[in-house]
Amino acid sequence: MKNYHAAHQAVPSGTLTRRSFLKGSAAAAAAASTAGLVACAPKGPEEAAKPAVPTLEPVDEDVYPGSCRSFCNGGCSLNLHVRDGKLVRTSMRKLDDPAYNRICQKGYTHPYRVYSSERLTAPLKRVGERGAGEWEQITWDEAIAEIAEKWTAITDEFGPGAMAAGGLTGNFGGVGGNGTSSIYARFKKATGMSTLGNAVDAATKYVCSRMMGASYFNTANEPKDLANAKTIFIWGANPAVSQMQVMHFITEAHMNGANLVTIDPLYNANAALSDKYVPIRSATDGALALGMMSVILENGWEDVDFITNHTVAPFLVKPDTHKFLRLSDLGKAEAGSDADVPVVMNADGTFDTPENIANPVIEGTAEVDGQTVTTAYSLLLDRISEWPVDKASEATGIPAADIEELARLYACETPSTIHTCFGADHYYNGHWNYSCMVALALITGNVGKSGAGIGVCNSAGTNALNMKAVTDVPSPVEKTKTVLALRLEDAIVNRTYNDEPMELRGMYIACVNPVANVADRTKTIEAMKALDLLVVTDMTMSETAEYADYVLPCCHWFECEDLMSMMIMHSCLVYQAPALEPLGESKSDFDIIKLLAEALGYGEHFQFTEKEWIEMLLDTDDARSMGLSYDALKEKGSLKRIPTDDKPYVFAEGGVFPTTTKRAAFYLEDPKASNDYKPAWDFDKEYLPYWEEALEVGVHSPARENYPLQLISEHSRFRTHVQWYDVEALLEVDAEQYVYIGPEDAATYGIASGDKVKVYNDRGYLVAHALVRPNNPPGILSAVKGWTAKQSIDGHLSNLGTTQSNGFCANQPFNDCAVAIEKA
Repeated sequence: MKNYHAAHQAVPSGTLTRRSFLKGSAAAAAAASTAGLVACAPKGPEEAAKPAVPTLEPVDEDVYPGSCRSFCNGGCSLNLHVRDGKLVRTSMRKLDDPAYNRICQKGYTHPYRVYSSERLTAPLKRVGERGAGEWEQITWDEAIAEIAEKWTAITDEFGPGAMAAGGLTGNFGGVGGNGTSSIYARFKKATGMSTLGNAVDAATKYVCSRMMGASYFNTANEPKDLANAKTIFIWGANPAVSQMQVMHFITEAHMNGANLVTIDPLYNANAALSDKYVPIRSATDGALALGMMSVILENGWEDVDFITNHTVAPFLVKPDTHKFLRLSDLGKAEAGSDADVPVVMNADGTFDTPENIANPVIEGTAEVDGQTVTTAYSLLLDRISEWPVDKASEATGIPAADIEELARLYACETPSTIHTCFGADHYYNGHWNYSCMVALALITGNVGKSGAGIGVCNSAGTNALNMKAVTDVPSPVEKTKTVLALRLEDAIVNRTYNDEPMELRGMYIACVNPVANVADRTKTIEAMKALDLLVVTDMTMSETAEYADYVLPCCHWFECEDLMSMMIMHSCLVYQAPALEPLGESKSDFDIIKLLAEALGYGEHFQFTEKEWIEMLLDTDDARSMGLSYDALKEKGSLKRIPTDDKPYVFAEGGVFPTTTKRAAFYLEDPKASNDYKPAWDFDKEYLPYWEEALEVGVHSPARENYPLQLISEHSRFRTHVQWYDVEALLEVDAEQYVYIGPEDAATYGIASGDKVKVYNDRGYLVAHALVRPNNPPGILSAVKGWTAKQSIDGHLSNLGTTQSNGFCANQPFNDCAVAIEKA
């Protein structure tokens, strides 16, 4: 491919910075704006002698397909422009579905990441104390041999589970990343390693899985279906900053007449674009949903047909066991068999399966063998009755009239969509918040139809991948262990977990940076220091890598072949060509895993090339029916993975949910905890939607006595978590981390913009400059996450968070963080 540019003189290295280039461009633009006036004047002899404008000369350039594989959920397809083996720029590449053609400022700045001065180019071995930054360069052969020797010594003495694998959002490649379709998943299975359970963003996933049968990432319709919504609530999400791939669908729907409401403690870009902004008290989202349901029921706005035929509403609950009445209770099936399904009641008092009763009773009680059973819907009504609108108003800080209007909009101006992410998740009461929000969607029938849904969509129907083959290898253990990141101190330092002895002696960490991102950073560092072996794979010296014994340099995403197949807010698989040679001695995550597997004695299960791995993933009938193949993907760069072209994907279409009953469940007969913190749980809070205050930032929290302010961690449009921290072009427009404070609090504490402040609690502190802004209401401070310790004045944002998670749902409550502030 040939491109053209104006001939120019070479500039000596170091004489032209991006900043001076921008200034020069501005000057050139100013000069150009006066060119027309100059042209009107007569030309003098000197002007006539000026040389002509240089002609454009052809430049050889290869363009490869690539994908951005971080956790912004964009999954954008990129053109990678390569000259003489170097990446010179990126541009938007057309996807197989052009509705999703996008690229953002982070996608444009990948050349800065590829050629960052922070890139690691050779394996490193620690020679000093952990965290001291003392390293020696070694060869790959030496690194792999030494790691394998120490790894084997640990597992021989303590078992395979004494080594743990940590991975998360650093690379969602389907071949070498942390995706469930990657070789990384196969490695964990083959070695029998324990897993580092990150417990992040877990409340939404937990709730949606148990109430609607699918992870939260798959419970919304395809984003372009937002065009069919009449009302959209941005509730607990910040798509204008964090999900730019989907934000344009929201704004386009709004421009075409949809109601747009933002519910958030902070006024932000979404609120500025909305018809209505609702400033909710932090972590009271569940109370708002309960209050809205109360209004909806009072006015008869519920969707009775949907409730009756597509939820567990007519199922009958036995009070002694909290289980549904089943055919076995009537002597018509063997208990526990596939035929032992829940029964419903007809208006004449007879019982049968839902398939045999067209219009079952959804409210009331009945007598069965001497015990009274109650419909699940009646139990839900009792719970909602505890939350009249005035009580919800008191809890949320939202006027009752506004709650009533929100309820009317959502229930009557339909179909309605709740675009939510993790805003209501990052609290001790996160899963209670979402249980109420999902129930709100269910009683109004705003799920399973075009224009309606709750959550986000990251798979758009079928992903058509051969997931079974990924982990089709033997394992040395019957069941692997999971150790929560919130409890690393227990497992590593105290050698105990769930009141039993635990030997977690080593970790292999890739695609995640727990020292930077796990709450209570001081505890995480102490745990890392106590390990016998810590191996970190990364592109740069991350904050976790600083405490490693061995750091293995992985190459940039564009330096290897891969596939973007998950965590994408569009309907395509995206191919990654190996556009560049790996920088220095860096290797792909795929090849590093293969080297480790071979050295540990598992090599026979890893005899794949990247091409063969992708071919294996696409070896399914679904893939073949949609024309998904390695060759087609490589040729085009992206391929649609939705069977139908005529309409967008709709989750649970027709009200058929991927649960065992095919119905959505606002009542859970057998709630199972995702948390092993407590041996005894209060199940009365788990059968039905429930809400209570957050741990530290609730109005009545004892933590408020010493730490009266809340600290919210905000996302940045210039980073994805810590990634892009080293991009110079973005640092010019996002130069430092601030603590944002509202005008009232600023006056109370005598703080002005530019003052150096210290935000602190009993876990740690952060020192940064203050910036006063009206976005922050009284009582709430905020700071953008993703800044490294070296980029901070002092301290770290992650020092401040608590590791105390909910008794039932393991989840990091990042924003459930009470602090105080003072001038530093």
